[in-house]
Amino acid sequence: MKKFHHFLVMLLLTAGIITSCTKKDDDPDQGSTDNTLIGIISKPLTLTADKTWYIEGDVYVETEMIILPGTTIKCKPGSSISFGYSQYASLTAVGTLEKPIIFTSSALLPAKADWKGIFFYDSNSSSSSLTFVTVEYAGKSDYAAINVIRTSLNVNSCTIRKNAASAISLDYEQSKLNSFTLNNISDNEEHAIICYGDAASIVSIGNIITTKQGFGILVQASTITKNATWSYTSVPYIISGELYIQATGGAVLNITEGVKIAFTPGSSIYIGYSGFGTLNASGSLLNPIIFTSNAVNPSAGDWSGIKFYDDASNGCKIDYCNVSYAGKDSDGAIKLIRCGSKVNISNSSISNSENWGIYSDNQSSPILTNITYLNNNLGEYYQSE
Repeated sequence: MKKFHHFLVMLLLTAGIITSCTKKDDDPDQGSTDNTLIGIISKPLTLTADKTWYIEGDVYVETEMIILPGTTIKCKPGSSISFGYSQYASLTAVGTLEKPIIFTSSALLPAKADWKGIFFYDSNSSSSSLTFVTVEYAGKSDYAAINVIRTSLNVNSCTIRKNAASAISLDYEQSKLNSFTLNNISDNEEHAIICYGDAASIVSIGNIITTKQGFGILVQASTITKNATWSYTSVPYIISGELYIQATGGAVLNITEGVKIAFTPGSSIYIGYSGFGTLNASGSLLNPIIFTSNAVNPSAGDWSGIKFYDDASNGCKIDYCNVSYAGKDSDGAIKLIRCGSKVNISNSSISNSENWGIYSDNQSSPILTNITYLNNNLGEYYQSE
């Protein structure tokens, strides 16, 4: 998917038209004969802080690259740098608090979307890391500042800001962040992170994340197949499409208190639809979990609902949760099909459903305690005969 934008350039590279490192005579600001990266980098390279480095065009690293603390890399208009596109590559970019590494625009007056971003592909080493790295003014052509494509990456103590699209994109279900701590993500035009279900649990306390309204951590339609925890963050987890919690050996999604989960139109969560799955959404009186619409002006039926099926495991829990504006194309905001008594719903409110608050078939008998219902179109609770 994301490889397409490089296809023509790679043809030119294969034909030997583009070289690796050179100086461009029309750029008087560079001040060195070997500080501009162009084309394919095939020999191990260390970028040092004693000069400013430049990226021109689409650069492909097919070797080991090390970037030392305090180094600045300026990216020319429309440029990008990719690791592991077709050959093994690794990046060790480890700065310090006093001497961060900076990827920025080469423009005199930098602006969002000046350059594309940093890309990590299939052949990238899973040990590649960004530590105390600032990435800014990227996002051209709607690419994220950092793109992880069927590989993994470590991102710690980084600042990702002033980009025209999202900060980080994990583009396939195989894409993940091995570590993600103490980062600062702000002033980006779109999401902080785009990912799939299994990768969302990496977001943890210690990161400072701010986004515009309607954006957050976008979880695309996918299946959670492992035990995962969604911890509190200052922005919502936004579910786009159908999210399944299930696996042959069982999968558990734990949601901690205070988490907000917002749903795009028609989206839903399925637990145990065709594999064993558990939802443990345990909020608290002071910090309930919020399941709601992602619309700026929400209305009944904006999203579908939370749905438990045959393979939901014993111990599914919705406790101190607020569920609102669901029920689209569903019998209820919470729906139970052939679940027996596996689901416990307590100390929660269900409001503004387009249909029932809770819908249960005659093979389900949820344990309900202290439920508040408000403005559900068809009523509070319905169990079929």
